[in-house]
Amino acid sequence: MADRIHPTQQDEGLRRALATPSYAAQLLTALADRLDDSRPTATFTHRILALALAIAAASTLGPLPAAVQGDAATRALAALPQIDRGAWTTCGEYALRLRAAAKEL
Repeated sequence: MADRIHPTQQDEGLRRALATPSYAAQLLTALADRLDDSRPTATFTHRILALALAIAAASTLGPLPAAVQGDAATRALAALPQIDRGAWTTCGEYALRLRAAAKEL
């Protein structure tokens, strides 16, 4: 019978690190949560996006070093779904697209 291979602490740490979403993905998810929690049926606007993004960034990235915050914010902003009035109009619908974008990061 073959010997079982037991994972080392390093293997377990790597597994956890790979399973954890990136900070950019966490920011997009927090933004989606904020939009869903506060105004899911409200008409989505740039102003609502800016306010929700500021709150999500403070809670998600706040305790991180400035360089990590900047990188995560840059990556998250680049992954924001395009705002297309014909395709969706509510904060809840945009939140769905944010969650899908977060899975790609």
